[in-house]
Amino acid sequence: DLQALSDLPNHLQPVIEIEVLHGLDHRFERGAALHRRCQAKRHRAGLRHHLAQVGDRAARAAERLDDDVVPHAAAIEKAGRYEHRRRQAETLQDGQRHMAVVGIAVVEVAVAFIIALAPQLWTIRTAHAMNGDPTAAQAIDRGAPLGKIALVVLRKITDRDHDGASPFFGGGDCDDRNAHKSPNAIDIPGNGIDEDCSGGDLPLAPEPMVKEVPATAEARLEDNLNLILITIDTLRPDVGFMGYDLPTTPNLDALAKDSVVFDHAYSMASYTGKSLAPLLIGKYPSETSRNGSHFTTYDASNTFIAERLKKVGFHTFGAASHWYFNAWSGLSQGITEFDLSAKPGSGQGDTDASITSPALTDAAIRMLKKPENTTGRFFMWVHYFDPHAQYLAHEDAPDFHRPGGSESRAAYDAEVWFTDKHVGRLLDFVRAQDFGKRTAIVVTSDHGEAFNDHGMSWHGGELWESLVHVPLMFYVPGVKPHRVPVKRSHIDVVPTLLDLMRLPAPAAGELSGISMITDILNDGDHAAEIAAYPERDVYLDMPVGPYTQMRRGVLHGPTPGLKLIHFGGNLYNLFDLTADPAEATDIASDKTRFDPVFAAFQTIRGGLHEVEVTPDPNAVP
Repeated sequence: DLQALSDLPNHLQPVIEIEVLHGLDHRFERGAALHRRCQAKRHRAGLRHHLAQVGDRAARAAERLDDDVVPHAAAIEKAGRYEHRRRQAETLQDGQRHMAVVGIAVVEVAVAFIIALAPQLWTIRTAHAMNGDPTAAQAIDRGAPLGKIALVVLRKITDRDHDGASPFFGGGDCDDRNAHKSPNAIDIPGNGIDEDCSGGDLPLAPEPMVKEVPATAEARLEDNLNLILITIDTLRPDVGFMGYDLPTTPNLDALAKDSVVFDHAYSMASYTGKSLAPLLIGKYPSETSRNGSHFTTYDASNTFIAERLKKVGFHTFGAASHWYFNAWSGLSQGITEFDLSAKPGSGQGDTDASITSPALTDAAIRMLKKPENTTGRFFMWVHYFDPHAQYLAHEDAPDFHRPGGSESRAAYDAEVWFTDKHVGRLLDFVRAQDFGKRTAIVVTSDHGEAFNDHGMSWHGGELWESLVHVPLMFYVPGVKPHRVPVKRSHIDVVPTLLDLMRLPAPAAGELSGISMITDILNDGDHAAEIAAYPERDVYLDMPVGPYTQMRRGVLHGPTPGLKLIHFGGNLYNLFDLTADPAEATDIASDKTRFDPVFAAFQTIRGGLHEVEVTPDPNAVP
């Protein structure tokens, strides 16, 4: 099998070893178990000797590598740096040897996997084929953890212009001699250059849509409403008021009976760091001013809804229960009192065992009891976290297990029920107060969660329906409850809130969404005033991060629509959500259906003011 490394130059052996090692630092514990199963009790020197043999034999077979694929000088320079680091590692004291052995074992497995893939991957023909047919690279990315690592290494060592993208192995770089052209680049609309390798230059921005609300309709809104915004982390649309067949949300279901419910609402991205702040700002994630970390920091140049309301005299306060909501994130901009007393003193990582909903509701009620907060108009934001993994058992929760069903899904449903219970306490308190009669309540989620959807059982990374289709309801005093049957986006929430509060619209360009006030006021009794619910395209936008790739998308046409997902470069999937709600059949090869959706996608992108941010896993608040 070592002959399969016929295209691997000898100077890349240490590069691959160290690159894979660094990329798997966070998997050392899993590597230790794998090490034990793979006869990893061998002495460190024996392992290094074996790897040296691999490198020697690979080097003898590497002379035929096409110089046009791998820039030798840069690779040699890298190899020198990494070889120096390897020699430093060899000076580890005896007490550190165990971790070194585990790390080397992980490297050995990864290198072995690359060797196994070599017949398929290490040829120029296959490298080009993955660009022309993205299905192979996508399959490895989604379903083969070690294969995904191998692709990362292959793309890295064939990225000649160091722009973070390779022209081979499905990397999508359309010009590997120009660092300003890659799938990660910002495309300048209308200049005739395809900077982001998406298949064409973005068109110039179209004229912005303008909401049209008859004065008689808007006059039906109270002019002194308060506003409570409740966001629930990781809440799928599997709730009772959206048709779920298990009683996980009795309190939200009761509120929904008096509310305007949006049946097809979408978050803009699929994880909190790229979805929640844009919801509160009213700009797409790629338009916000932010740093490059996974837990993104949003700087003061962004204007949050709390800042807009505070400026016109609202008391602003809120509560959350996770460390990401500390001041450094920027999420609490404009909020005078932000209560984090429900946040645990430690934890909330991969082994999180915290329960925060009871204390969070207590904190919210405490703030509502303060006369200085509720005398005059106020805005309160509360973010519940418990439906986020890890899932903990609650003694008073019903049993949501289904015969043959998933344990994790049943545990998730119990967490949703538990959170709903404590949201219900907050809603009951608000109803009992005099200010409750003039308080609008908005409930939504920052993203969903996958349960073995497309091979995923988490969120982030992709834009599948289970990750971005979210609940959204508006309770507005005096407005008849009804349902909005067409697709809408979180990008439209801020302009809608400003309209609900009867506040002037910001200057053109400050917000990227369109108010949904006509949807809210279109209660069936005023058909003469307000047109039927118009269809809108929904744009999805998840910029590249340290641990996630760029993903974009659009839902186009009559609801639920055709859904286009952009994986970078010229890699696209297209799904007909009417016939294929599970997104199982890619129809992107049908140009009669693909071309109109792609044109709509490009048109929306052409109107964005994207901010280029370099991913940085080491960025600090």
